[in-house]
Amino acid sequence: MNKLSKKSIRIGVGILAILILMAGLLVFIGRKYSMRGELETLRIETREMNQDFSEEYQKKDTFSEYSESIRQKKEISREGFIPVEEIKEKLKDLPDNFAEITKREDIFAITYGTARTGQELWEQFLADIRFGISSQVILTQFTVEEDPIYYFIEYNGDSFHIVVDSTRDGYDEDSGYAEGFWNYLKVEGYAQEDGSITEYAFLCDSKDLTYRMVQDYYAGNAASGVEEPSVWDFYIRNISKQEYEERIGEINPDDHYAVKTYTGYADIHPVYASGNAYKDYDKDEILDRIYRKYTVEENGKESVKVYCFFGSGNTMELDDDLWGDVFATQCLDFNEDQTRDICFVQHLNTQDGLQSRVTIYVASGDTYEILPFSEDVYISSMPQDTNRGLEQYSASAIEVFQDRDGTNALRCGGTIVHGQVTYQVRWTLYYHDGEWHIRDMKETEAEVVQEETDEDRMANT
Repeated sequence: MNKLSKKSIRIGVGILAILILMAGLLVFIGRKYSMRGELETLRIETREMNQDFSEEYQKKDTFSEYSESIRQKKEISREGFIPVEEIKEKLKDLPDNFAEITKREDIFAITYGTARTGQELWEQFLADIRFGISSQVILTQFTVEEDPIYYFIEYNGDSFHIVVDSTRDGYDEDSGYAEGFWNYLKVEGYAQEDGSITEYAFLCDSKDLTYRMVQDYYAGNAASGVEEPSVWDFYIRNISKQEYEERIGEINPDDHYAVKTYTGYADIHPVYASGNAYKDYDKDEILDRIYRKYTVEENGKESVKVYCFFGSGNTMELDDDLWGDVFATQCLDFNEDQTRDICFVQHLNTQDGLQSRVTIYVASGDTYEILPFSEDVYISSMPQDTNRGLEQYSASAIEVFQDRDGTNALRCGGTIVHGQVTYQVRWTLYYHDGEWHIRDMKETEAEVVQEETDEDRMANT
């Protein structure tokens, strides 16, 4: 009986082990097919963006041959860059499959035009470039066979170094690496009819070169005599409206400390996004982004700067010491010259109520200049609030709008005290013939709310 029981137990344990093994195998197979299904879905959903251009561009050479052609075109300076052999060792240690890569926080991964992981890492790298800070990043994309191609990109504060690793795509050690040195890295966004944004990222040696110029050349639409553009494009991606909504939803707007200390693009933050969209502010057809940068100085002083990262690669500081809790950026013509003026408005909630300030930047060639205000229209009851003199205009409330005659103007509000009486004031501020003017000023006596005294409370009871 005991022998039979022991035998039955062994058989049962064996069967259980087999079942567990089979279950594990089924889970593994299920995950594998699920991952393949996800990738296939992404592949189907991704548009064939610029397919003709990509095919033509990729015909040029193998990686090593193309790298060699770049070396022949210009002098290469390796100062401030990591040696290529050291970079190769870094890349060899990286994962070979999609599942492991998407778990990493140190890799910016793109699958069929969709960012999968490491988005914040890539955005920090792009911000470092804008501020002239040496930085590096690893990016990966996947072939149709799901093999990763790695891109190691570094910036030394002046120029760029890229090493591409395609050894996981069937290339050997000799032909599987490409290296290039470039003057500029550009990320250009273009709005699509469905509300999505297509981004092109590429390296080049010309500050004025745009991706559409490259497309036009290979499509045969370039002007005669134009030389073949020297570029290294490394991704094309589509940012859907849903992706934006998901990223905004990841941030808690009620975490006041996180809101206060936020550094990053304003268009992906729930507090700052509504007035600072990813859009074309300078009207060059390339989308621009508003960037908020929180810093703490050595003496402990906190400050916030706001920038406009133009799609052209230029950067403009909108405010060097942000005053308001929230801000908004708009592109309007204020000085009647039909150019791309930028209006920057900020609002601050105080114990005394709402306070607002506006700064207007007018286009002057390839740069912007502040449009100053005049003292005769500076009605703010507290002009000392601004340390930028007449560069900013202050009022209790400021709203940008289009007036009845089509003029872009500012609708302002505040309070004025005449003797013992406080008045609520509303007025319209607009720019005409080189001067600021006020019209439609209205004053209404403010309601005086007196605090109830102890005697009043006793009388009421």
